[in-house]
Amino acid sequence: MGATGAGSDAEMIALAVEVLQTVGLREFTLCLGHSGFLENLLTAYGLAPQDKVNIKALFNRKDFVSLKEQVHMLPLSDEAKNNILRVPTLRGGRAALQAARELMPTEQDVSPLATLEEIWDVLEEYGVTEYVTLDLGLVRLLDYYTGMVFEGYTGGLGYPICGGGRYDQLLENFGPELPAVGFAVSLDYLLAVLARQKKLPVMADPVFVAYDTDGRAAAVAAAQALRSKRDRVIVDVTAATEKEAQTRAVAHGACRLLYYSSAGGKEVELQENKGGAGC
Repeated sequence: MGATGAGSDAEMIALAVEVLQTVGLREFTLCLGHSGFLENLLTAYGLAPQDKVNIKALFNRKDFVSLKEQVHMLPLSDEAKNNILRVPTLRGGRAALQAARELMPTEQDVSPLATLEEIWDVLEEYGVTEYVTLDLGLVRLLDYYTGMVFEGYTGGLGYPICGGGRYDQLLENFGPELPAVGFAVSLDYLLAVLARQKKLPVMADPVFVAYDTDGRAAAVAAAQALRSKRDRVIVDVTAATEKEAQTRAVAHGACRLLYYSSAGGKEVELQENKGGAGC
């Protein structure tokens, strides 16, 4: 928050690359565009507001068959229609920006393309352009984006695993009038991809911590100590006898039971679950 310019935009994209690499992905692409490019092109051709909304929605869904039908219904010249339909082909490296400039009518605002070129320059210095593809047809439907936008894709998944961009006018709705840039990762999609690629770590079976009416304080302290060591711990929520605790622990898939009472703590091996990943 508070930062503007290509440097902060590029840093956010480079951070997204680092996040995806850190969790184990090696083959992915971040598609990079700008919310202003298509908007300026459609405005230059005089499209009505609702027509622009409809066209952008089709770009967002990547429904290029319906896009062609919709564009040919517009009261535009053949050149204008063809230029709009060429936008999805404006993908790749720096050369895509020059091709995009050639589509814009004379004297129209091409500052979004200049911004993307600056961002690309910085991304080259970060050394991450092999993971980035310029995509001038990229549209994110959330209307608070004011500049660059990006989405991350990987093989075998038809949905973006991450996405974000610049939203310089969003924060003023909540108080401070500050420019901002950011992104989010879809944990559901990311976990699905990592599971399919067998890159998720093997999860140890949990330790079940239980107590009788006098042992809760000791049980809670033991659970906190185990969690500080990154152990998986399930703490029973009600007092139980040792036999009841064993039944509950087995039901939760635990391989160990730590039981606390007025007599102290004891560890109980659960034979029913012995042989699990963490047992």
